[in-house]
Amino acid sequence: QQLLGDLYFSTVDRNGQLTETLVQRNVLRVPNLPVNDTDLIAFNNQYAICFRKAVGNDFYVALRQANGSWNKEIVLENMAAGADCALGIVDGLLVTAYSRNNQLWFATRRGPNDWVHHRIDESDNTVASGLDMVIFDNEPYIAHRDDTAGTLRMTYRSNGNWVTMAGPTADDSDNDGHPNPENGSGFRPSIYVAADGIRIIHGTRPQNPDETRDGYLLISQTTMPPA
Repeated sequence: QQLLGDLYFSTVDRNGQLTETLVQRNVLRVPNLPVNDTDLIAFNNQYAICFRKAVGNDFYVALRQANGSWNKEIVLENMAAGADCALGIVDGLLVTAYSRNNQLWFATRRGPNDWVHHRIDESDNTVASGLDMVIFDNEPYIAHRDDTAGTLRMTYRSNGNWVTMAGPTADDSDNDGHPNPENGSGFRPSIYVAADGIRIIHGTRPQNPDETRDGYLLISQTTMPPA
């Protein structure tokens, strides 16, 4: 949650009592706008949050301590990193999938302030929009959007290698030789594991309110292992 450009951690107990704790000030340059580039995960009996700090333009992970305070680590000092991020746990280590210069990257936390980074989708398109991640059988599966082609993508790791699957390219309705991303899919993806494989729920309209009400909610699925 954000209030006046600040990032807060909120809890509600069994009695309905709301508690809000300040995590980081100045996450946004402009107050009263929604924070879309954060994720929250339980880690080491506490919580971890990834976010990009607008003032300073660095990508952070905040780790909640036993006393309730937040220890903030810079994952990457890069003004183009962390606009979208997702957290997971692999081999007991905290990991994050994140956007960096419009590309999809993956980082593993080996220890305090020690992050190892890899680019995991080699496309030159803008492919790290609105990402979501799930961990299955100790391997990450990441749903994300190719804003250039206007399509859903899924990147996952198998036998130490990163593999990307792409959906159909968006239609070229105005016949200018380029796909129109607004006619595609992959907006706001949510990925999860079902009994018969991986499923991704995603939309056909961008994050902004769909005033025309002509967007659709889609489900894409693949077997396990993906094929």
